Amino acid sequence: FRPSQITLSYQQGASASAYQEAWNCSVILNKNQGAIIFPSALLNKTSPAAEPELLKIHETIAEQQLSTLEKHQLVYEIERLLSNGLLESGEFDQKFIAEKLNRNPRTLRADLQAINTNYEKILNQHREKLARRLLAHTQETIDQIVYLTGFSEPSAFTRAFKRWSGETPSAYRQRKQKQSN
Repeated sequence: FRPSQITLSYQQGASASAYQEAWNCSVILNKNQGAIIFPSALLNKTSPAAEPELLKIHETIAEQQLSTLEKHQLVYEIERLLSNGLLESGEFDQKFIAEKLNRNPRTLRADLQAINTNYEKILNQHREKLARRLLAHTQETIDQIVYLTGFSEPSAFTRAFKRWSGETPSAYRQRKQKQSN
Protein backbone atom coordinates (compact mmCIF):
# COMPACT_ATOMS: atom_id res chain seq x y z
CA PHE A 1 0.00 0.00 0.00
CA ARG A 2 1.58 3.22 -1.13
CA PRO A 3 0.10 6.51 0.00
CA SER A 4 -0.67 9.14 -2.62
CA GLN A 5 -0.10 11.98 -0.16
CA ILE A 6 1.03 12.63 3.39
CA THR A 7 0.23 15.80 5.33
CA LEU A 8 2.14 16.77 8.46
CA SER A 9 1.14 19.29 11.10
CA TYR A 10 4.63 20.61 11.73
CA GLN A 11 6.83 22.79 9.55
CA GLN A 12 10.22 22.11 11.11
CA GLY A 13 12.41 19.09 10.52
CA ALA A 14 13.46 17.80 7.11
CA SER A 15 12.32 19.58 3.99
CA ALA A 16 9.20 18.45 2.14
CA SER A 17 11.38 17.17 -0.70
CA ALA A 18 13.38 14.97 1.72
CA TYR A 19 10.13 13.45 3.00
CA GLN A 20 8.88 12.99 -0.56
CA GLU A 21 12.06 11.16 -1.51
CA ALA A 22 11.86 8.88 1.56
CA TRP A 23 8.15 8.10 1.24
CA ASN A 24 7.87 8.30 -2.55
CA CYS A 25 4.71 10.43 -2.51
CA SER A 26 3.54 14.02 -2.21
CA VAL A 27 4.19 15.58 1.26
CA ILE A 28 2.61 18.79 2.53
CA LEU A 29 3.91 20.41 5.71
CA ASN A 30 2.23 22.82 8.16
CA LYS A 31 -1.30 21.42 7.84
CA ASN A 32 -3.86 21.56 10.67
CA GLN A 33 -3.86 17.79 10.93
CA GLY A 34 -1.54 15.01 9.90
CA ALA A 35 -2.88 12.41 7.49
CA ILE A 36 -1.82 9.55 5.26
CA ILE A 37 -3.97 9.50 2.14
CA PHE A 38 -4.30 6.40 -0.01
CA PRO A 39 -5.91 6.10 -3.44
CA SER A 40 -9.56 5.03 -3.11
CA ALA A 41 -8.98 2.20 -5.60
CA LEU A 42 -7.13 0.36 -2.83
CA LEU A 43 -10.46 -0.18 -1.08
CA ASN A 44 -11.45 -2.59 -3.85
CA LYS A 45 -8.40 -4.80 -3.38
CA THR A 46 -8.45 -7.76 -1.05
CA SER A 47 -5.83 -7.66 1.66
CA PRO A 48 -3.39 -10.57 1.53
CA ALA A 49 -3.93 -10.88 5.30
CA ALA A 50 -7.75 -11.07 4.97
CA GLU A 51 -9.37 -13.80 7.05
CA PRO A 52 -13.09 -14.12 6.22
CA GLU A 53 -13.77 -16.33 9.24
CA LEU A 54 -12.07 -13.83 11.56
CA LEU A 55 -14.13 -11.04 9.98
CA LYS A 56 -17.35 -12.94 10.77
CA ILE A 57 -16.24 -13.36 14.39
CA HIS A 58 -15.43 -9.66 14.69
CA GLU A 59 -18.73 -8.65 13.10
CA THR A 60 -20.65 -10.90 15.50
CA ILE A 61 -18.82 -9.44 18.51
CA ALA A 62 -19.42 -5.91 17.21
CA GLU A 63 -23.15 -6.60 16.80
CA GLN A 64 -23.33 -7.98 20.35
CA GLN A 65 -21.55 -4.90 21.72
CA LEU A 66 -23.89 -2.57 19.82
CA SER A 67 -26.87 -4.45 21.22
CA THR A 68 -25.46 -4.09 24.74
CA LEU A 69 -24.87 -0.36 24.19
CA GLU A 70 -28.46 0.04 23.03
CA LYS A 71 -29.66 -1.67 26.19
CA HIS A 72 -27.48 0.63 28.32
CA GLN A 73 -29.05 3.53 26.43
CA LEU A 74 -32.35 2.14 27.69
CA VAL A 75 -31.20 2.74 31.29
CA TYR A 76 -30.43 6.35 30.37
CA GLU A 77 -33.90 6.73 28.81
CA ILE A 78 -35.56 5.35 31.96
CA GLU A 79 -33.55 7.75 34.15
CA ARG A 80 -34.51 10.64 31.86
CA LEU A 81 -38.19 9.78 32.22
CA LEU A 82 -37.86 9.53 36.00
CA SER A 83 -36.12 12.92 36.06
CA ASN A 84 -38.93 14.56 34.15
CA GLY A 85 -41.41 14.58 37.01
CA LEU A 86 -42.66 11.01 37.04
CA LEU A 87 -41.56 10.44 40.63
CA GLU A 88 -43.62 13.36 41.89
CA SER A 89 -46.63 12.30 39.85
CA GLY A 90 -46.58 8.83 41.40
CA GLU A 91 -46.81 7.24 37.95
CA PHE A 92 -43.50 5.45 37.69
CA ASP A 93 -44.28 1.75 37.82
CA GLN A 94 -42.55 -0.51 35.30
CA LYS A 95 -45.67 -0.92 33.15
CA PHE A 96 -46.07 2.85 32.81
CA ILE A 97 -42.36 3.30 31.97
CA ALA A 98 -42.55 0.52 29.35
CA GLU A 99 -45.55 2.25 27.81
CA LYS A 100 -43.71 5.59 27.71
CA LEU A 101 -40.81 3.83 25.93
CA ASN A 102 -43.20 2.15 23.46
CA ARG A 103 -42.23 -1.29 24.75
CA ASN A 104 -43.93 -4.29 26.16
CA PRO A 105 -43.24 -4.60 29.94
CA ARG A 106 -41.94 -8.15 29.41
CA THR A 107 -39.53 -6.94 26.70
CA LEU A 108 -38.33 -4.12 28.94
CA ARG A 109 -37.71 -6.60 31.75
CA ALA A 110 -35.80 -8.95 29.40
CA ASP A 111 -33.68 -6.12 27.94
CA LEU A 112 -32.73 -4.92 31.42
CA GLN A 113 -31.98 -8.46 32.55
CA ALA A 114 -29.63 -8.82 29.55
CA ILE A 115 -27.42 -6.10 31.09
CA ASN A 116 -27.68 -7.53 34.60
CA THR A 117 -30.10 -5.01 36.02
CA ASN A 118 -33.81 -4.53 36.54
CA TYR A 119 -36.25 -1.66 36.81
CA GLU A 120 -36.27 -1.68 40.61
CA LYS A 121 -32.47 -1.25 40.74
CA ILE A 122 -32.61 1.65 38.28
CA LEU A 123 -35.44 3.28 40.21
CA ASN A 124 -33.67 2.89 43.56
CA GLN A 125 -30.35 4.19 42.20
CA HIS A 126 -32.12 7.19 40.68
CA ARG A 127 -33.98 7.91 43.91
CA GLU A 128 -30.78 7.60 45.92
CA LYS A 129 -28.83 9.99 43.66
CA LEU A 130 -31.69 12.48 43.71
CA ALA A 131 -32.13 12.28 47.49
CA ARG A 132 -28.38 12.71 48.14
CA ARG A 133 -28.22 15.70 45.77
CA LEU A 134 -31.30 17.38 47.27
CA LEU A 135 -30.14 16.83 50.85
CA ALA A 136 -26.60 18.04 50.19
CA HIS A 137 -27.29 20.99 47.91
CA THR A 138 -30.74 22.39 48.71
CA GLN A 139 -32.72 23.58 51.69
CA GLU A 140 -35.81 21.58 50.69
CA THR A 141 -37.63 20.11 53.67
CA ILE A 142 -37.45 16.37 54.24
CA ASP A 143 -41.18 16.17 53.46
CA GLN A 144 -40.58 17.91 50.13
CA ILE A 145 -37.68 15.53 49.32
CA VAL A 146 -39.95 12.57 50.20
CA TYR A 147 -42.42 13.90 47.62
CA LEU A 148 -39.76 14.68 44.97
CA THR A 149 -38.25 11.20 45.25
CA GLY A 150 -41.64 9.52 44.90
CA PHE A 151 -41.97 7.97 48.34
CA SER A 152 -45.44 7.64 49.85
CA GLU A 153 -44.40 8.58 53.38
CA PRO A 154 -41.39 9.94 55.30
CA SER A 155 -40.79 6.69 57.20
CA ALA A 156 -40.40 4.74 53.94
CA PHE A 157 -37.96 7.37 52.66
CA THR A 158 -35.95 7.31 55.91
CA ARG A 159 -35.71 3.49 55.86
CA ALA A 160 -34.57 3.52 52.22
CA PHE A 161 -32.06 6.31 52.84
CA LYS A 162 -30.59 4.48 55.85
CA ARG A 163 -30.23 1.38 53.66
CA TRP A 164 -28.41 3.45 50.99
CA SER A 165 -26.14 5.50 53.20
CA GLY A 166 -26.13 4.02 56.68
CA GLU A 167 -27.42 7.28 58.19
CA THR A 168 -30.64 9.24 58.48
CA PRO A 169 -31.45 11.92 55.91
CA SER A 170 -31.01 14.65 58.57
CA ALA A 171 -27.60 13.31 59.66
CA TYR A 172 -26.49 13.06 56.02
CA ARG A 173 -27.58 16.65 55.34
CA GLN A 174 -25.77 17.99 58.43
CA ARG A 175 -22.57 16.12 57.54
CA LYS A 176 -22.62 17.30 53.93
CA GLN A 177 -23.31 20.92 54.91
CA LYS A 178 -20.42 20.86 57.38
CA GLN A 179 -18.11 19.49 54.69
CA SER A 180 -19.01 22.28 52.28
CA ASN A 181 -18.33 25.02 54.83
